[in-house]
This record gives sequence, structure tokens and C-alpha cells, in this order.
Amino acid sequence: MPLGTTLLAMIHLVSAVASGQKRTLTLMLLLVTSAASAQILAGKGTVITKGSVTVGPQSSQYVRIFVVFPPETDPDRSDHFAPYVMKASAIDGVTESIVWSAIETYAPSSTSCPVGAPGTDQCQIDASGWYHGYNWASTDSRLAYWFSSGNGWGTKMVNIVASAQTAPVSPNNVNSATPYYVTTPSWIAHTGGAQNYINANEYSCTSWKGPTIHSISTTGNDATVTLDSPLVTQANGYPPTGSLTANDVVWIAGTGSSGLDTGATPAAITQIDSTTVFHFHTNCSTNCNASQGTAITSVQSWLVPYQTPMKTALKAFYAAAMQHFGRNTSDPTNIKPAQVYYMRLGKSVGGESFVYCTGNLPDYPPGTPYSSTTWQNYITEMTDFEQAQSPTMLIFEPINRVGSSSSDSQYPDYEASDAVKHGNLYGATFGFGSQGLSLNDFISAPPCASNWCTNFNNNFPRGSPLELQQIANSDPTDQTCVSGCNPGGDSGDLRNWLPAAVSGHLNVLELYSVDADLAFDPQFCVLSGGMCGSGSYTSLNGLSSAQQLKYFQPDAGPPAPDKSGVGLGNYHSCYTGTGLQGSAQGDCSYRDAINSAHGYH
Repeated sequence: MPLGTTLLAMIHLVSAVASGQKRTLTLMLLLVTSAASAQILAGKGTVITKGSVTVGPQSSQYVRIFVVFPPETDPDRSDHFAPYVMKASAIDGVTESIVWSAIETYAPSSTSCPVGAPGTDQCQIDASGWYHGYNWASTDSRLAYWFSSGNGWGTKMVNIVASAQTAPVSPNNVNSATPYYVTTPSWIAHTGGAQNYINANEYSCTSWKGPTIHSISTTGNDATVTLDSPLVTQANGYPPTGSLTANDVVWIAGTGSSGLDTGATPAAITQIDSTTVFHFHTNCSTNCNASQGTAITSVQSWLVPYQTPMKTALKAFYAAAMQHFGRNTSDPTNIKPAQVYYMRLGKSVGGESFVYCTGNLPDYPPGTPYSSTTWQNYITEMTDFEQAQSPTMLIFEPINRVGSSSSDSQYPDYEASDAVKHGNLYGATFGFGSQGLSLNDFISAPPCASNWCTNFNNNFPRGSPLELQQIANSDPTDQTCVSGCNPGGDSGDLRNWLPAAVSGHLNVLELYSVDADLAFDPQFCVLSGGMCGSGSYTSLNGLSSAQQLKYFQPDAGPPAPDKSGVGLGNYHSCYTGTGLQGSAQGDCSYRDAINSAHGYH
């Protein structure tokens, strides 16, 4: 079913319960027109329709394709992504991110919120009775572009991935999504629970290690740290100058001095001089100066999410987010709830539920050793909470394997089974999926990242939304995942893994913008003197200029008939739209693979 001016009927099969010869079907029909009008109609026993609706049989599979994390800045957004990718009929919209720390910008308290009534997207009362206020202005300003109907593609869907913590990304390698207040003594004492942190400077099992140290100099027990980048701010996990507390601590590692490295016990931050300089207390007695290492604070680490301080704060934020992108948004000018197809609320890092450092995780409840049951109980507590908010959009739950052995599929298997036991306001079953799709899913053992293939096969007959996001940008020259296909590498050739995923019952694909641009933008690489002179690649990460050219343009001559070579850009024999370059010789095979995956199967 193509998007455009025709009426699109998207049918979510919620439940099919057989009893003898009787079968009850509950259908939720989301009708979307080119004018962005949407209406939800529900029926039980009888399907109620309005307008022309096409209903597929239970065994049919409509695959929706969304571009995840599209470019945010021009010229890539307006000159490349908008006119070519967003106008492609196979692209149903985008999946965007929201970050907790950018929205809850002031600490909760026992008094009323600065703006908004309790229970709204601007104000929530948590389980302990404190008020949380939320400011959506900067987030809405960023998202408004995708909700607007005036950018040349009409209206398409905008999905939301909510991040409570972020992965460690070079060069700073910190969590930048959790608000500072969550690690303060006042909040921890108020919620009545301990809060633990995991980082590489404390343990060796993660990658959160903090920014690099330019120098450390000591005078007595005072160590002065100068960082290579300006990260000594409250937003980056340091307290305001003059507001230090007993819980403001730092882990130091890699200095080459056992006296300066803190190990698992952090040092107290004692003074802040500037955005690059802070002090900590040290007992170092010899070799107490350094010009290397890393430094990380509590809130820059991975906060154990199932503990009460983190969990209490996170629930309030997610309640506000579901209100904001639902029927009760406080910003209907920029946010159009009818265009929000689903939300994915991360339980750990980003939009995922991965568990880190299981051998170092604290007891919960206290006195009980950590086990997979601890995590399972946390997952169910959070999905129960999400359902209780009566979300109007679909809710997708992430599933994540822990470790590499097949026995650890107990985590994703439980997360999948838990998801489908929950539903939104209209009874639409929560979906689930993996963010680790690659060619490796089909050529190695155990198969399928986070055991998604088994869980998809088990739940496809009930009509559950089943989502996959590729683990990294694709590589059309990688047919074997020789490097393993991982977040720091590639996902293999899209032309191989995408049809295999569709055969495995995928019905929602989150496609990286690099691959979407390569498939649909004839200006992906503006050819000049045998090189990419410019193009949409300028701000897209993960590809070198040489790769950009190789992927877009064959090395020499026309494309190989079996499409086994490189050079996937838009060529005059397969593309007739605007922006075509006369010298382009690509075979359009990425475009063709995506078009083939989209729609009914």
C-alpha cells in the first residue's frame, strides 16, 4: 500500500483467540490521509471502518520502513534527505530520539511544578510524592521539522526512542542522558534506596571511562585535574561550583600511578575551577603527577536502573513522555500525536535493555544475589507501569541477549514474552524487537541477535509488531561478516540481510540514514574528477570518502548483471527522477531491495 494521497489502512491485529469454531478478532485501524488526519476506530466481533480500507489476512505481513536518527542539520537534511529519502514511497517516516537530561532540566521537589498540572507532560508526581517538571521546548523545536506537513513530502510517521542513559561514545565516553539530580544524596535519601554505578575505571567490564586527562598535579592531598575537553559542568555530571556534596565523586584510571588511580573506590571532588579543571582528594605519596588517564563521575557512569532512585525518576519521565506524544501534548503546534506510530522506552542505554557487568551488579532486593530474575522483575515492573499510563500510540519493547552463549537468551526470551502480555489504551499488543540486525544473524550460531528469529516466529501468528534495527551501517562489499558485524563495524550487505529478515517475519525496520541516502539520493556522492566532491555523505558517520565513492559508483564500466559488485547509486537506466548525474553508473540495487521489502508480503 503506497503512501501519498491515497488512504492508508494500517491494521494491527491485537488478539486472535480461538474457542471451538469461534474466533474473536480485535482490530485497531489507524487511517492516515495525506492531510495528516487520523482516526482510531475499534471493533470487537465486527470491524468498523470509515472510508476505503484494505484488510490483509492474519498470515499477511506489512513491512513498514523508518529511517532511524535522520540527519539533523543542513545541507544534508534539506538538500539531500528531505527531497529524496522522505519522498520515497518505501519510507514510512523517521524514528527520532529524545534525551531525558535535555527535558528534565531542574531537580524535583516537594512543591508544585513551575508549569503544568500534575499528571501532564509538564508535571508528574512520582511514587515518593515529589513533583517533576519538564521543559519540552528544545526537544520540540528539533522534532518539529519531521512533524511538519510543509517540507515537501506531506505527512509521515515520527516514532520516538526515549533514552534515559547513553552509550559511551568516543572521545568523551560518558553517559550524557541522566539528569544530575538522580545521583545527589538528597534524592537518594528521599527515595530510600542505594544507587550503584558501573564504569570502566571502577571495573573492566564496560566502556564508560570518561574524558581524557591532560594533566594531574598534586600539592599534599590536593590533586588538580585538567581535562582535554570542557566537560566540568553540571550537565556533564559535575556539581555547580560552591554546591559540592559528599556524593560528588570521581573515578580516575590509566594515569600510570597506583596512587592516583582510584580503583573501585572513587575519590571525592573537592573543588571546581573551570569547565576543564577540578580537584579531588588523594592519598598519593609517590609519582603523584600525570599527563594521561581518564576521569568519570557518578552520573556519567551507567546507573543501575532497577534500583529505587533511578527507577523512581525514570518512571516519572516516561509518564510525561507518553503524555507529550499522545493526545494530551502541551505543544500541538509542533507535535502531532496522530503521526506518532510507536514509542520505544529504553530500560538501560538508549532504546535498549542490555544488562552490563552482571558479575558486579548489586543485590536487589538487598541480601538477594543478582540473577536474571532481578532483571526480569524490573522489566515487568516497567512494562506494567507503561501500560498503566494508557498510551495512545504503540509501545515497542527492546529485547537484549546478555553474553554470547545461547543460554543467555533467557533475557530476550523473557522480554519478548513480557511485551506481548501488555497493551496500549486501545488494546494493541506491545511490540518488541532487537537493535542488532546484521548478516551475522543468518550465517552464525547462535542465530539472530537476542534470539529475535525464534521470538518473531513464536509471536508472528498473533499479529505482534516485530521490529529490527541494523547493528551498524551496511557494507555492500561484506558478504560474510568477516569482521563479526558489530556496532563498531558494519552490518554486512543489506541486499542479503534485508530479504532474510522479511522472511523471518520482520514487520518494522529501522534503517540507518546512511543506507537510506545511498539508496534514494542521486546526489549521495556528487562526482567530480573521479571523487566525491560533495554530497549527502558530508555529515553521515561511519564511512570514509573512499567508501562513499565505492558504494555509489562502480570502479569501472557498467554494473555487473548479477549486482555482485559495488556501485549502488542511482543510474539513468534505473532512475528517472530529479538530481540524476550523467556520469553516475550505479545499479540502484539498494533502492530495489528496500522497495521490495516494503509493503505486503
